[in-house]
Formats: sequence, C-alpha cells, structure tokens
Amino acid sequence: EWKHSGKTVNLQLLFEKEVENIAFEFFGDKLEKQSDGRLLLKAEMPDGQWLYGFILSFGTGVEVIGPPYLRQVIADISKKIYKKYSSEEP
Repeated sequence: EWKHSGKTVNLQLLFEKEVENIAFEFFGDKLEKQSDGRLLLKAEMPDGQWLYGFILSFGTGVEVIGPPYLRQVIADISKKIYKKYSSEEP
C-alpha cells in the first residue's frame, strides 16, 4: 500500500552532484552544500512506501544517512530488486 502511516520521519539524505538539479527542484533551500559538492537534506517527511519509492527513484544518486532503520529499509528493498533482476529468467 502506498499510503503513509501518518508517522513522519526526520531524515537525512546525501545527494550526489549528478542529481543536484532534481534535488533542488524538490527541496530548494533546504539543501546544504557539502565541501565535496554533495548536497545534504535534513527534513521531516511522511514515512511509508511512498517515501521509500521516492528515495529509490534517485538510484545511486542518493544515500540515506539517517535514521538507521530507514537506511536498512532502503538496503532491504534494494537487495530484493537486485535478486529479482539478477536472474536470467523473468
């Protein structure tokens, strides 16, 4: 289900330079430029499947810095995606 649970999460995302324009479209002045050129977002967002899909839509252009449980959720989903697509057969 794509509805969020009503809970929110204080998340920290680190965006790579290659997705900078997209990150700015969504988050604008909430982004903090880091010394290496990456962009740090600290924001409160609704928790749930929508958020996970949103984060995954950035592919390798984003890393979840926190909270740890959200980092693990994204890792688990990514493993399932890899398992599904690493097989030769559909």
